[in-house]
Amino acid sequence: MLICHKQESHIIKKNSRLWWILPVVFGLLVMATAIRALIQPRKHSVFSCYYMAGLHWGERQSLYDRSDMVGGIDVYRYHPVFAALMVPYSFLPENIAGMVWRIFGGMCLGYVMVQALRAESGNIPAGLLALAGIPWILCSLTSLNNGQLNVELVSATAGATLLAVRKHSVGCGVLLGIAVILKIFPVAYLGLFALVMPWRMLVVAFGVIGGMFIVPFVAAPTSYVIQEYQSWMSFLGVDDRSNYSLKDGYRDLWMLWRLSGLPTHRPTYQVIQVLGGLMLCIPILWAQNKLDHRSLCRMIFGLSTGWILLLGPSSESSTYILLGPWLFWTVIESYKNPRGFQDYCLLGSIGCLVLSATGGLFKATADWHAMGWHPLSALFLMVWEFVGLMRFKSVSESS
Repeated sequence: MLICHKQESHIIKKNSRLWWILPVVFGLLVMATAIRALIQPRKHSVFSCYYMAGLHWGERQSLYDRSDMVGGIDVYRYHPVFAALMVPYSFLPENIAGMVWRIFGGMCLGYVMVQALRAESGNIPAGLLALAGIPWILCSLTSLNNGQLNVELVSATAGATLLAVRKHSVGCGVLLGIAVILKIFPVAYLGLFALVMPWRMLVVAFGVIGGMFIVPFVAAPTSYVIQEYQSWMSFLGVDDRSNYSLKDGYRDLWMLWRLSGLPTHRPTYQVIQVLGGLMLCIPILWAQNKLDHRSLCRMIFGLSTGWILLLGPSSESSTYILLGPWLFWTVIESYKNPRGFQDYCLLGSIGCLVLSATGGLFKATADWHAMGWHPLSALFLMVWEFVGLMRFKSVSESS
């Protein structure tokens, strides 16, 4: 087998603290990116557009007029709520704000990572546990360095999954509500977790989303807020990079379709996107009587992440930070239950991730990424998930 079998329990516990080296290394990397942001605030930084959005909100200026692009700052494409939340950062100098932002994101992600490692520390050898967490760190580095919102996003979604495993409905709902506000596509997690969690999780999540929608109206004149919401909706309608060149376009199943050389048809793909999301309900409902609650929550995270990366509305290279926790839990599952063909799929996913990471070593990074390494990595894991569905024994049969 490609993934080793379990060791004896006393061997597992012998070096149970070895995995702590992983969050320590992660913490050092966070501090390194924060110091770099302090010295070079606008080099390799997406945070600048968040910072400017906070300034524009405070001055009641348009968030979506693309005027900041003249200064080399990326266009702001997020929810008006997020711009309002960035106002406190705008009171600081940009370099200090960027440093604080990266430390905050690193603390959030580091805490979730420690909780995930701790939850598995008594089940597998600490050395393997640390190895399983390495892809999580690798997937996070680019977003950490750039100050991307994806760090907070993966903290919220992975944290919600950990709380769902513990059946903490309220906490899970809060984090999923925050994730949906940060970016729209985490609604996939919310929808699938709603199938297996108590109804109060959904109520709490919608309460958080509704409350966050109201925040801008409290913080700014109603006319200005309505105008920005309208501008945001209009912006989403025109911010379509599906027909960009492969190196500038989305990193999703559409990219693989274009790379295949087969005739492409965007309306057909859009139907596949919607149906693919809706059809994820089927394996979740089927698996409720087949899997224990922990495995079910892990599978929900995997399938939701797979849909977001492969069929979501705007998968970029940085979106693949979500692959980190997905790979982490998949490696652990494969260690506990070696599965032959699935193990090869796991190795294929890790191999594609490594190949995508090597792109950063060359000047033509975008050209290298345009070969489809990111979506191929997610596709391998989706195959792992669906093949696994056919192999699980029902809970009732195994008890």
